[in-house]
Amino acid sequence: MIRSILVLLALALPASANDLFLSQLQLDQLGTVAAFDQGRVKSLDSLAASVMKRITGARKPTGTTNLTEMLDLALRPEAWAGRPTIYVKNKLVRAELAAAMAKAGGSQKDQYNLAETGLVARRHLETPEATATLDRLSRDLMRTARPVEEIRGALSWARPKVLRSLFTVVAPPDGGFESRWFTLDELTMGGMTAPIFSGIDSEVRRKSIGHWEALTTAWSAGDADTVNGSAAALAALLPQVNPDPEIYPSSARLSWESWYFRNGNLTLFWLAYGFALAPLLMAVVFQWRGAMRIGLAMFFLAVLLHTFSVGLRWWVSGRWPNSNMFEAVTTAAWFGAFFALMLEMFLPRSP
Repeated sequence: MIRSILVLLALALPASANDLFLSQLQLDQLGTVAAFDQGRVKSLDSLAASVMKRITGARKPTGTTNLTEMLDLALRPEAWAGRPTIYVKNKLVRAELAAAMAKAGGSQKDQYNLAETGLVARRHLETPEATATLDRLSRDLMRTARPVEEIRGALSWARPKVLRSLFTVVAPPDGGFESRWFTLDELTMGGMTAPIFSGIDSEVRRKSIGHWEALTTAWSAGDADTVNGSAAALAALLPQVNPDPEIYPSSARLSWESWYFRNGNLTLFWLAYGFALAPLLMAVVFQWRGAMRIGLAMFFLAVLLHTFSVGLRWWVSGRWPNSNMFEAVTTAAWFGAFFALMLEMFLPRSP
């Protein structure tokens, strides 16, 4: 256990210490702009979180935010050539890939990092040995076919061209909710003459193109000050493309959504249930009424925090939070906790 923790620290600290550029970036404002993804308008932070989860799992290879890592992969891919990036969840697949890495001449450190953290650099997955191993494992439909599919999917997601195509932050200048959103690259290529962007105010269009070009150039050059300035400018300009509230969500909703995902979906709130468990167990074991009151008060606070978390996700997503496994589990747990509290508070007790 201690060895694993030391490995994780060894991976995180050098990236944070040596890559001074990433540590100087301030992209909080840019993270609150709207982006279109899979049929829903969400914050750019939310989009980055969902994309990076497919690539790095819950890991943070650089110790920075999801948006920072997504942009860095897209705009400075050479910095990721040897960095452990692709997450391999299945431990059997990890062991097989570590063996393939050894055959290809990979270092023992990289093999150990893969075994302990599940992260592996792209270059180690593109060797003939790794390719042959993945092909072989993909034929085991029961045990390893799906993990291999996830690895190959992560490799595709991590390509700069794919990542840049996901920055759909330019709202449709004309049209309704079903109209297509555009990337900043498409806006830049269209320039000031493309008819499809004629509905955008010319000054907003000119400045948006200029700041995106400045941001991408400065990112490649490692100029954090210019990146921060252009990111802040884009955060102010993009909502002006089409400020119709039916198209572009309110800044409050986008800011809350960004905050929600930056804070790990508020999963730390669940610890409140654990804290309430101790006095409740004491009340049951020792028949101590004081512990019962304390435990119920703490449980009530936990339910309030859980309610806030579920309600916030409901509001920012614009739908009942039950569309994936995480939402199904957290919502079902909320129902269980809420009704348990109601029964405890209002159900008559037998003498």
